[in-house]
Amino acid sequence: MIFFDWEIEVVIHKASYDPTSLTPGEQALVFAIYFIATLSLSEEQCIDLLHNNRPQLLETFQKAVEESLVIAEFVVTSDRFVLQAFMLYLVGILPKTCSTRSTALKFPQASNAQPRPPCRCPFSYGHRQPHRRAYGPAT
Repeated sequence: MIFFDWEIEVVIHKASYDPTSLTPGEQALVFAIYFIATLSLSEEQCIDLLHNNRPQLLETFQKAVEESLVIAEFVVTSDRFVLQAFMLYLVGILPKTCSTRSTALKFPQASNAQPRPPCRCPFSYGHRQPHRRAYGPAT
């Protein structure tokens, strides 16, 4: 997925002046950017710049991304902003949710880790059919 800064710049500008005017896809993208940006900051930078501790900010922004993705119907949409937001979200949660499992799979003889089920998205997307996400029904 390709990100064009001139497209996203318009969304950021719109969010800074009138956040209520954002479409669900734009809102998901903005929250995903907040989430990823917070991941890149240290605890001290979070306190200095955002006036809150890093774990609290990450939890807040992760929940905001998850909720906005559900509202934007990320499972069935073809909206590029929603798909970009979902990609950023996955990049943000991947190290936290799958690092132990991937290490155990790479080095099973050196690990005492018990087999775990495959990594799953940590929020429910209801009864939607995943194969319909971007391209419609499977044929």
